[in-house]
Amino acid sequence: MTTRTEQIAETAATKEGMNIRLWVLAGVVAGLLLFVQALMTFVMTSAAAKMDSYSKGLSEVLTAVQVMNARNEALTQRVAELEKAKAEANTVHSNIDIRLRSVEQRAAIHDQYMTSNK
Repeated sequence: MTTRTEQIAETAATKEGMNIRLWVLAGVVAGLLLFVQALMTFVMTSAAAKMDSYSKGLSEVLTAVQVMNARNEALTQRVAELEKAKAEANTVHSNIDIRLRSVEQRAAIHDQYMTSNK
């Protein structure tokens, strides 16, 4: 009976040792999973912070671009207005030049008439 009792005791000790090993292995796996989860949380938080920073930077750039576009539109409109005013000034200048030549011609004809009728 001793041998049978020893066998049963040895089998029970082996099973208990296996159970302890399984619990230790399960604890190590759970610890590793928690570590991986913490690492992934840190990585995702860091990535979110970087994305927020980039988003703010892009927002500032977009605002600057919108301001530049508004300025460019205002300058383009101003240039168009100045070109229109220049065309109008050229027309007025041309009309004045034509009238001046007409007056000069009349004065020349008048002078010629006056000199010939002295």
